[in-house]
Amino acid sequence: MTRFRLHADGAFDVLDGRRVVFANAFARVTYRDAAGQIQSVRTKAARDARTLTGSDACVTLTLCFDDALKLGVTNTSTAPIFLDTLDVFDCDAAQRGEIHLDAAAKLRYLHHGWQSWSPTAVRQMTEPETVYSGDDYSEKHLPYGAPDAAERTSNGFMLIGNVTDENALLLGFESGARQFGQIRCTVNERVTRVRAVAYGDGVRLAGGAAFDAEPFGVRFGDANALYEQYAQRVAQNMGRRGAHSSLQGWCSWYYFYGANSADDIRANVSAMRAANLPLDVVLIDDGYATAIGDWTSIQADKFPAGMRVIADEIRAAGKSPGIWLAPFGAQHDSQLVAAHPEFVLRDAQGAPVYAWDHLGEKIFALDLTHPGVQQWLRDLFHTVCDEWGYAVVKLDFLFAGALAGKHLDDTQTRAQIYRRGLQIVAETVGAARAILGCGAPQSASVGLVDAMRVSQDVHFAWEALDPANAGSVSTRHAVQNTLLRAPFDQTWWLNDPDCVIVRQHGDLNVMTRHEMRTLATVAALTGSVLLDSDNLATIQQKHLDDLRRVLPASEQSARLRKWFAHDATQPAELELSLEDGRVILAAVHWGKRSKQTTIALPDARAYHVYDFWNKKYLGVFRRRVTIARHARHQTIVLHCAPVSSRAGVIASSRHICGADILRVTRERSMLRIDLDSYARGRGEIVVQLPAAKQIASARVSGHRARVRDLGRGVIAVPLPPQATNVEIEF
Repeated sequence: MTRFRLHADGAFDVLDGRRVVFANAFARVTYRDAAGQIQSVRTKAARDARTLTGSDACVTLTLCFDDALKLGVTNTSTAPIFLDTLDVFDCDAAQRGEIHLDAAAKLRYLHHGWQSWSPTAVRQMTEPETVYSGDDYSEKHLPYGAPDAAERTSNGFMLIGNVTDENALLLGFESGARQFGQIRCTVNERVTRVRAVAYGDGVRLAGGAAFDAEPFGVRFGDANALYEQYAQRVAQNMGRRGAHSSLQGWCSWYYFYGANSADDIRANVSAMRAANLPLDVVLIDDGYATAIGDWTSIQADKFPAGMRVIADEIRAAGKSPGIWLAPFGAQHDSQLVAAHPEFVLRDAQGAPVYAWDHLGEKIFALDLTHPGVQQWLRDLFHTVCDEWGYAVVKLDFLFAGALAGKHLDDTQTRAQIYRRGLQIVAETVGAARAILGCGAPQSASVGLVDAMRVSQDVHFAWEALDPANAGSVSTRHAVQNTLLRAPFDQTWWLNDPDCVIVRQHGDLNVMTRHEMRTLATVAALTGSVLLDSDNLATIQQKHLDDLRRVLPASEQSARLRKWFAHDATQPAELELSLEDGRVILAAVHWGKRSKQTTIALPDARAYHVYDFWNKKYLGVFRRRVTIARHARHQTIVLHCAPVSSRAGVIASSRHICGADILRVTRERSMLRIDLDSYARGRGEIVVQLPAAKQIASARVSGHRARVRDLGRGVIAVPLPPQATNVEIEF
């Protein structure tokens, strides 16, 4: 339990129970006065047992201690001031601070990236943070510049743990509505400084006005519990948008890469209907508009009838039409920039603020505080949703709305400006439609999107083209980010792990089947959005079967088993507990050579274990299961059911989470299993019989079935497509 001890000189201690972890910490505000001079004021006195204060000629700051630390600043002068940083927490050994953590060599920390694609990784505390020099890396991933060589940083929150166990410390801003925040640690052989910085971005604070930093928490406990509770606190403070429990569909990007036409969309809609795939959304990605920013100027050679007609056709086929936009940027030579140069965000010298390179074209950021831009956003999404009829909008490159520049309104932070733009879109789109965010600052988006990309773009290759660029497109990178952001799913939004790719090798794909199945596994076990991005009209049947086995998206999310106490390059094991007592375990092999892998079972009981991807019953195990050959980049998925004297299901090979099993009914001499028949392929269901009982008969959808005896009172019942139930008499 976290406790605080306040001192008369304005410093404070943080205790884990009775143990002092941080001593002589303080809070500080840095600002520029009306003359442009940099000033700094820190807490200097205790007002009472729960409040520290500090002041100078211009400002008064108050630090309140409740469940979280709450820092407020008031401009007590008559002239405006400009807020730069609010250090809600600063414990610095160079200023009498004491930090009682283990030696840096024994510590790991979770570095959380700023936006969807920003690298997120568990790192050694002794390992410097490397910064890539190309690929718009600074604009995309470093909102407040590169860290010093001795600094370890994380955006919004940081989880710190020991390499020997899962006891951890979480430092985190418990809202992202007003400022972007970072945790910044200084490290040599030990951690010598810890700061929690809320960025004021030079916001103008008028005389007599007040400004509050985001609430900040210091928490101790189990790493998984801390992360999940942190996500819940942020959601409580910021709200959650949307009534969707899951989304599944198809996206045009990772096969056509913008070259798709209306005919390609039609062909894939026809293919998914012919294969009876449970893909509800058809998302038309980039490639329909003539330029970024000119969203209603359509490439007539690709979509000659326009975007409304293809949306109508998608809806007539029983699907929900979706469309991609990047609404917070505009191409340098777009009609929008030519007609409204005042919409473009400018820097201090008046030059356009560069946001990103889009297929060789420069994209400028828009000033979301400009009334004209705000009305343009309303008009755009009225057209897209109300006139064209799109039910899902994917908003990409959203970080462009949070870049630094001279905004028309200088009273708002970058986080507030970004949220205002996103709020306008959300209000215009309406609650009945779904918003999928992408390339978006994570915590600042909570409450304004239904779903959120939590990873870099996947790719048709496992490794990045340049391994030094941790933010680049890469299936490996996408899988890693997705794993490490799993606790956001169903709490902040529906996690979107990016699209799965299952198509045959050589068809715009150089991944192995193991690599594609790893992508599909992590997506299915940790995200509630599952989009395929293959050309369904040409995909081979065995690869289509892999897709069926992860559809539809699950409403449950697995948790990482170990964050810090593991010997892999990144956390590698997932665990998902099902309501009926069964457990799904998954282990990712990050390495480049095959190895032997031992997976611990949930407890000391005996378990039946079924290898999901290989459709193989492995037997009864206690405490652990050893996989003799775990191939490189392969993910082993085990369905585990406690050995019981009662009849029960061990596993189904048709869905990775067992979502095809609707209910199980037991009677004295019969077991009935009701199945979700929609879009299921062939497979099997593995059942344990009651102790000392033998099977008398088995029926599937009323028809007698031949079963396989797997020994130990275990049988496998084959399932044809669209099987509705299984009845086993014994």
